[in-house]
Amino acid sequence: MDSAPPAAIIAATRRRRSLCVVAPEDDSSSPQPMPAIALTAPDCAWPAAHEQLLGEQAVLSRLIGSLGDGDFAQQALAALNDPLQAASWSVYRLWRDRAPELHLSASHGVADTTAHCFAAYRDGLYQLDRSFDLVHQRSHPAPAQRRAGGAAHHHPAGSPATVLHMRAADAPTAEHRERIYRRHGLAERLSVAALEADGSLLAVNLYHHDHQGAFSGRECDSFVRIAPLLLATVRRHLALAAVAANDASAPQPTAGRAAGQAAPAAAAAALAVPAADDGAGQRLPASPTRQRLLAACPALTPRELDVCERLLRGWSHDGVAADLGLSTATVKTYRTRAFGRLGLHFRSELFARFGSA
Repeated sequence: MDSAPPAAIIAATRRRRSLCVVAPEDDSSSPQPMPAIALTAPDCAWPAAHEQLLGEQAVLSRLIGSLGDGDFAQQALAALNDPLQAASWSVYRLWRDRAPELHLSASHGVADTTAHCFAAYRDGLYQLDRSFDLVHQRSHPAPAQRRAGGAAHHHPAGSPATVLHMRAADAPTAEHRERIYRRHGLAERLSVAALEADGSLLAVNLYHHDHQGAFSGRECDSFVRIAPLLLATVRRHLALAAVAANDASAPQPTAGRAAGQAAPAAAAAALAVPAADDGAGQRLPASPTRQRLLAACPALTPRELDVCERLLRGWSHDGVAADLGLSTATVKTYRTRAFGRLGLHFRSELFARFGSA
């Protein structure tokens, strides 16, 4: 990923195919193709864009309002479908020295195959993915600048957000295109990504599926405008989810606590952990197994937790289905989605990582 080709900066205009390509100043040759291209914010005509801008502000308000909610992924995608029609989205983190981690994903109006896509990506496709190279380029100075400065550059927390656009035909490899885009009917990806303080790259990706065709110029324009705040909102949600998961796994207060004495914040946060029920609609305290699962991946939904918890008890898919009142196929779907989020492939890996319930 360190030897990326020169980047082409793309300024989206109102017409879909009217793109202004600007070559890097230090490269006299024409821009070379990249797996993904960067989008920059267009000028907005007034008052024609006023209504659109107000709509984008409303979307951001809805995103902020859903922070910390268990179904944030689904709520956020529904909100984003006002300015642009994304059928699915995913939020994942990439490292240079280990496998990626899926934080959030959801679909809107189509079957949810996001977990399947990420499982294929994590299976090795990520190792050849250069579609985020431009994020690293923009977060580090050119070699000449580093020599002039006399010191290595360390990216700060919250490095500049980069907005990228990639079509299925431009996927990093033929296998990547086949296993993720062609197999699951994905047409294009709009992403906003940035390097984090821990050295990882956080990417928020929105997808058009084949039935939707290409992202329009207006959709690209809207995404460029909301992308930095969208990334900041996702960061905040992940931080809140991590705090809730850590607090939920903390020791609970003893029964002998004096009357009127305030319970610690950890106990209060534990109440927000998605819990099972007793079959009569009564909420039960989150089990240690459930807490461990949620601590490992805050993005797990209540149903995904229900399924994993029962699998860890040694139940069959049919048994889980009967207990939860679901079809066996639905149980397997929840299992696949949960395994994708946790980076697992087999039930044996679930037992190895979390033990028996």
